[in-house]
Amino acid sequence: SVTLENLSLGGVGLSGVPENWQTGQTVHFRLGLAGEPEILDVRGTVTWREGDTIGIAFSTDAAGEALLIQKALRRFLDARR
Repeated sequence: SVTLENLSLGGVGLSGVPENWQTGQTVHFRLGLAGEPEILDVRGTVTWREGDTIGIAFSTDAAGEALLIQKALRRFLDARR
């Protein structure tokens, strides 16, 4: 399973990602918390990869959804406490 390492308004860091997710590739997936429905639909570009860890910059249309991303950030932070 994929693990959330970092989440910001501009992108996300994930570990445990599939080998075929490579730098420069456009990806689409959903983020959610265990036992809850997905809370953020993500589209972006893989900007770097080191082993099974990657950084994804949100696409420009996702950047326009700043309020939704902020809500997702709050929920992820609350879940980590």
